[in-house]
Amino acid sequence: MTGGPEEDSYIDLPAWATGYPRWGAVHGRHHIPTVGTLLHRKRWYAAKVRVRFLPAGQRRWLTFTTDPKTLMEIITAGTLPEARTLISLCLTDADP
Repeated sequence: MTGGPEEDSYIDLPAWATGYPRWGAVHGRHHIPTVGTLLHRKRWYAAKVRVRFLPAGQRRWLTFTTDPKTLMEIITAGTLPEARTLISLCLTDADP
């Protein structure tokens, strides 16, 4: 069976951005079951990644910025509680 939210996860750099990297941005979407969905975007010159987070079962997006290393830790977290904890730590450090 196809069509589940976990199949919608991706990381993308548009093909045209390989020729014009200055204007391109890496962006992606990652669904974490029972936790929520992350949308992220990072330009080549930015030190931080802008992330929008939609908690499971909610309609309001939350926004935070983090470093690429922390985002990779969230995406590759071994357990759901670990991912949830990392996201909550990023949200508490978020700018208002």
